[in-house]
Amino acid sequence: MKTRFPGVHVLPLCILALALSWAGPAPAADFDLILDARPGTLLISQGADLRVLGPDQFNPTRVTIIEEAGTLNTIPNLRLGAGFDTKNWYLDASGLLGVLVNSRYNGVLYGADAAAQYKYRKNVNIGPHASFMLFPAPDWSGDGEVEFSDSTAWLLGGQCSIGYDVLFVFTIDYMFADPFDVESKNPAVWQLDEDEVDISGLCVQFGVRGRF
Repeated sequence: MKTRFPGVHVLPLCILALALSWAGPAPAADFDLILDARPGTLLISQGADLRVLGPDQFNPTRVTIIEEAGTLNTIPNLRLGAGFDTKNWYLDASGLLGVLVNSRYNGVLYGADAAAQYKYRKNVNIGPHASFMLFPAPDWSGDGEVEFSDSTAWLLGGQCSIGYDVLFVFTIDYMFADPFDVESKNPAVWQLDEDEVDISGLCVQFGVRGRF
């Protein structure tokens, strides 16, 4: 199986750098430790469907569809990082750890996130953000003998937080992901209708953030 490693993606970094430049210098910024839990997530990926074909248990000579992955995924995650509170902007960067969950495959994920939020109101911040995620090869949860490669992804979109020391956080992004390569470990028995799974798509996340 092919294993992918994070590459240099110039466009997302340029977009985030431009957003951070809007914040201007922050000579009097206050430093915060931030802890962010995002259990409410939904990733809609039109290219993530996969059907695994196997023998009929009552008639081994006949091939039938026995397992199918859906196009809906969740990526609940935890984030730990640092925030900088300036006069007009709140800047933050964090590392993240979570899980990728599908009806038929699941695995861990980890990565990094950065955001620049304008203080639209005293307790309402809104602005652009970007995340990078690495998905080590997930496991197929059915009977089929299926093997996945690793994948990497960028998420680009907007983030809104409401509150003071404890905040509700909402993000909406588009995920640009390298497809997982998939193959059968036993092609004589298990057959796949696709050779890759693309989880790119619209991603919505909701969670709670603490600032200390």
